[in-house]
Amino acid sequence: MQVAILAAMNLRVAFSSSLTWPSFGAAIGRWLRAPLALRVFNLLMAALLLAFVAPILGEIWMVLRAWALLHGGDAL
Repeated sequence: MQVAILAAMNLRVAFSSSLTWPSFGAAIGRWLRAPLALRVFNLLMAALLLAFVAPILGEIWMVLRAWALLHGGDAL
């Protein structure tokens, strides 16, 4: 019984989250028909992507630099 409840909960969450993307696409699709709106949207998405990826790349860089220093080189 517990497995059935967990499966039903999982199905409900998966279904509702998978409906979010088409709904968002349909809603924003009407707005993005204007070239300026599309440009603004693309720039905003690029800025958000950079904002989220930059800290990750910075962390990777620090780990690689620390590894290089520990292994006798200053290659990075």
